[in-house]
Amino acid sequence: LEQNAEKRAGIAGGYVGKMVGSQIENAHAYDLQKVEAMRSAGGFAGETGIGALANVGGISLGDLDLTSGLIPALQTFVPVIKTSSVDGYVSGAEICATGYSEQENNYVGNAGGFVGYLLGGTILGTEDSKCGVHNLKTVDGKQYAGGFAGLIMPGSLLTVDSSSEDGLLEKLLEKVITTPSYLASVLNATLSRVTYSEVTGLGSSGFTVGGMHKEGKEYKYAKAAGGYVGMIQGGIIGDINNANAGASVTGVRTVTAGEYAGGFMGLGDVSAVAEVSSGGTKVLEQLLGLGALDALDAFRTYVYDSSVTGAAAGGLAVSAKEGECKENQEDGTYKVYSGNAGGFAGTLLNGTIKNSSVTELKLVEAVNYGGGFIGHSGKSGAVDLDKVGIIEGAAGNLLGADLGIADVCGSTINDSDVAGIAGGYTVKSENGDGQIAGGFIGYGDLARMDRDTAMNLKQVSSGGTAGGFIGQTSYAYLVDAGINSKLLDPVLKVVLALVNYLLPLDEMPEDGSTVTIKVPGLIDVKALYHNGVLSVNLLGLEISVELGDREVDGSRQVKINIGDSSVTIKATGDKVTEEEIKDVVRVSLIKANRTRVAECNVTGIASGYDVFGAGATNDSNGTGKGYTGGFVGNNDEGLFKDNNMYQADTVKGAPDQIGEFSGNSTIDSNYTNLQDIEGDNNHYFVYRMWDRDGLTELYTQDRNTHINDDVSD
Repeated sequence: LEQNAEKRAGIAGGYVGKMVGSQIENAHAYDLQKVEAMRSAGGFAGETGIGALANVGGISLGDLDLTSGLIPALQTFVPVIKTSSVDGYVSGAEICATGYSEQENNYVGNAGGFVGYLLGGTILGTEDSKCGVHNLKTVDGKQYAGGFAGLIMPGSLLTVDSSSEDGLLEKLLEKVITTPSYLASVLNATLSRVTYSEVTGLGSSGFTVGGMHKEGKEYKYAKAAGGYVGMIQGGIIGDINNANAGASVTGVRTVTAGEYAGGFMGLGDVSAVAEVSSGGTKVLEQLLGLGALDALDAFRTYVYDSSVTGAAAGGLAVSAKEGECKENQEDGTYKVYSGNAGGFAGTLLNGTIKNSSVTELKLVEAVNYGGGFIGHSGKSGAVDLDKVGIIEGAAGNLLGADLGIADVCGSTINDSDVAGIAGGYTVKSENGDGQIAGGFIGYGDLARMDRDTAMNLKQVSSGGTAGGFIGQTSYAYLVDAGINSKLLDPVLKVVLALVNYLLPLDEMPEDGSTVTIKVPGLIDVKALYHNGVLSVNLLGLEISVELGDREVDGSRQVKINIGDSSVTIKATGDKVTEEEIKDVVRVSLIKANRTRVAECNVTGIASGYDVFGAGATNDSNGTGKGYTGGFVGNNDEGLFKDNNMYQADTVKGAPDQIGEFSGNSTIDSNYTNLQDIEGDNNHYFVYRMWDRDGLTELYTQDRNTHINDDVSD
């Protein structure tokens, strides 16, 4: 253990320094003035860790009978804090972590108002006795800083080197885990969870989170900072079954970081499965070998029913100061950037946020991706589907899984909102190489947004692309046109089975019934028959078949829907062959994973909101690259449905790179058109501050093209 001594030193907490595999209940630290440490500092606990696991590397698991009692044993290792809190001194509590390490996965410099570094721990409050920190003044960490926690990680996924005392999962996979359900139990037993938690600032001035420090003549910043947590991987905040169990942050004035800054979290990511072993993806391969796509769900970050409220005196300002290119190391074709900021999250990768909010937002400043709610929402490089053969090795076992590829590889934000201060909030993206800004989300990379709202927006501006609600969307190819794909074969078989099930029937199934269909070479699937359509979910991809009436010559039209694509073929008999539908299915699968924005709204302040792209300002048009739109700046095949933009005032950018709703729309998949992706019940409302001329008709700027004669207030 001496080789790991440096990882256990330099830790301080207002109640306990380092908490290992124990339980604390109804504990309170009062009148806290300051906690300072090199590695981890927390108002209540400096660090928590999985107990007794430091010895796992020296124990032969084969000598122990863990198969019958592993989960209870693991739960005894997990640190638990219940109904405990920290109260700052009358002048406020200050938390500071001074250390920093360039070594990968050596987490030094973690500061949190309640806990500096939460590793596989559980923090449980109640509705009457929440776990939290009150009268907080400042949190500063050179690496990760958060109002509640600096860093939150799962306890089972950290075998990053041969000398680590933290990890467990890889050894257990080799010895005792044999089924997906058992694996899920192990993951859940060591997952970091927090329920009923809160952070409150010092009076009307609130609290600040950051880590700015000077190195030589240069100023440096914490890598990730958030009003609640700096970075979280594979953790759960709140409870999906209890709307009252979420986290609240009240009175946060500023959050400042280098790469990732957010009013709630700086960076939310899946657990770093690609780093679990020196082989790169060894654990992930083993998970998929068990057919455990649903087990990947345990790697995701979830935030339920949580809120952020800016300081009473001036609201909340969030800033990300340093951007880097996170280029795909395999081929360099996929590039994303850090330097991202959002009112709720700087960056969310492969995560889920539901029923959460930001209020009293004043300003979001980002080097690259900036958003009123999230700067960057997308997929993580930790999950490389092609590399581990997710389709080829496990498709047969995964057909019945509720969790699909699209959900594993993108982020979801549902029923959430952001609202500005009385004068409105501003989102800026400037001085970076990938400047994208949006009133709700900056870069929605495979993001899925439903029933989200941006309110009291004043201005969105970017040196590149800008949109009133979302800056830019994206899509991902799951099948490359013209070549064989690992996904093509199972989809072909499912479509063929659905069509050939319906064609010979003289009488259709009962409406609303479920039928079992045999899929040759795979497994039996259960399909729903409703309103004349037979449908099934394959790895998160909706597939359905509908028959037309029989023609005079006996043939029938067969409508096949795959994802967002719809095609029709002609069946001349009671059966079709694979060759007849293969090309149709391939084209439909070219793009099955895209950004989706549905039932979302953006509303400006009383005098309307402005969108400035390509470096445009109040006084000048844009001259740079990038697109500008009232709702979306650059729509790269994203799907928009039932969305509204209210009180847009000025949309300004570079010539021929602007639009009322979308600044630019790209369609390359060859199976859809602009009407399909943007024409489904989306509305934008022309805003006029003064309308004393009895406006009844609307024309384009050339005064020749009539747009609409149905003008209302």
